[in-house]
Amino acid sequence: MYDEYIEKQLVEISKWEQQKPSVVNTGMNKIFSPMSKFTRKVIPEVVVEKAIYHAHDIGQKLASKNDILKNAGVDTIEELRHKDLALSDKLTSNVHKWAIGFAGSEGFATGLGGTATMVADVGAVIVLAFRTIHKIAMCYGYEVKSAEDKEFVLNILSVSGANDMKEKKEALLALKSDFLQKKIIEEVLMSNLVKKVAKQLGINLTKRKLMQIMPIIGAGIGAAVNASYINDIAWTARRSYQLKWLADNEYIDANNLNNI
Repeated sequence: MYDEYIEKQLVEISKWEQQKPSVVNTGMNKIFSPMSKFTRKVIPEVVVEKAIYHAHDIGQKLASKNDILKNAGVDTIEELRHKDLALSDKLTSNVHKWAIGFAGSEGFATGLGGTATMVADVGAVIVLAFRTIHKIAMCYGYEVKSAEDKEFVLNILSVSGANDMKEKKEALLALKSDFLQKKIIEEVLMSNLVKKVAKQLGINLTKRKLMQIMPIIGAGIGAAVNASYINDIAWTARRSYQLKWLADNEYIDANNLNNI
């Protein structure tokens, strides 16, 4: 039996699933296509792919759980998995706001350097993306310990980095399949998922950062771009872990997630 709060969140999750990727992802191709090739040379996919491998571990190490335990009044993160969705959402809001603020500050600082600091900025923002996902996971009672958990995190990146509705639907389908059963994640499959996410992020971040290389306004654009990107990441993580929490607490059927 749903209470009013859970019913409202299910409606919001459904709206989010049907929402098209942000206009930054989908609407800048024609405007900046002459510059895209240049920027992809500055931020090639192989750079993004390497950044993903390193950034996950760094982001996880930076994601302290002490503040979450204190604010939630619990002894372990696992307690939040079956406690109260409204509490988890409140904890997540604090993580979300902090991440946006930090992303904006970091983007402003690196934006001052134009193309010279763009690659470093991409690495830093991907680390922040992983940290944000790990912190949000903790708010709902989850810690990333297994290959399956890491796959879920990468699928969150894939959903948030989708450049059109087709990509988003495919990524959502992959993410929801993680609820159904534990499976052995082969190294080659994980590598292919990383390559897929790297390609998406390469396109996504390239489009977002095209204006950052313009003189004078680069710092302001860098701040806005990073804040926007982390906001998308945070909302995707929030909705994804809400779904996971609801399925684990049997408020929804994990075998019928496409009908939410």
